[in-house]
Amino acid sequence: HCISSAASDVYKRQPVELVGTNVIGVLCFKDIVMLERACGSKKSHQLFRELLLHTAPIELHSYYHNKIYILSWFEKRQCRINSLFIHLPGVLCYLPNLKVDFFDLEINFATNLDYLKPLQDDYIGSKVRSIYINENKNQDVIEQLSVYTWNVKKLDLNNSFCSIDWLSVDILSRWKLEEICIYHGIITNPLILLIVQTCKELTSIELNCTIDDDVVITITQHCPKLETLLLKSRNITWTSLLALSERGLPLKELKMTRIPTLLHS
Repeated sequence: HCISSAASDVYKRQPVELVGTNVIGVLCFKDIVMLERACGSKKSHQLFRELLLHTAPIELHSYYHNKIYILSWFEKRQCRINSLFIHLPGVLCYLPNLKVDFFDLEINFATNLDYLKPLQDDYIGSKVRSIYINENKNQDVIEQLSVYTWNVKKLDLNNSFCSIDWLSVDILSRWKLEEICIYHGIITNPLILLIVQTCKELTSIELNCTIDDDVVITITQHCPKLETLLLKSRNITWTSLLALSERGLPLKELKMTRIPTLLHS
């Protein structure tokens, strides 16, 4: 009751938008639920519900992202979530009215074309920000996924379990990639050339896999907006450093497994 009364007093003295941002927006989910339970009357409870409608999007702890009962709480109260990491197939199919600013999707081996149907809704498909693929996928699934999710900014590939022979110009050109991460396996120059020539807005590239100098040189030639470059490979030499220094890229962050040295004869 004390919490409810305090919230009511703040609500009366400040605009709803300000109260929502400064009070509800900075609380964790557990505290928000406790605040709701503290409402001692129907009037204060209604006030709390109205407050939720105007608050800033809630930052939901990753532990809660796949908890149906928690997501249902947000759906019933029309309370917005800042971002939601979900697996396909997953809860996306069962909560059509959930208000989420951004979705981050992980695609697993069981995902087929039927599971992509919720993404046909523009409200959902247009809000997919990141896609994580860590298992072998059917070409048709990825092709259709790219049609529904045209605002994707980040692509994350685990090449140890995932063959990326499905990657094509058509798929890449539908997305608006600014970041790409590839883990494990071997990345050839033709593959990286396909990526950087198609994705002109790349600002971050992370390659935690086997590459050579040709791959790095190709990146320097085709990524004029690159700000972050992570290279975890023991096969690159001082030639890569020389190429990076000569191009004058707007790099803010460069990470390497080791610093190649120029050996004097």
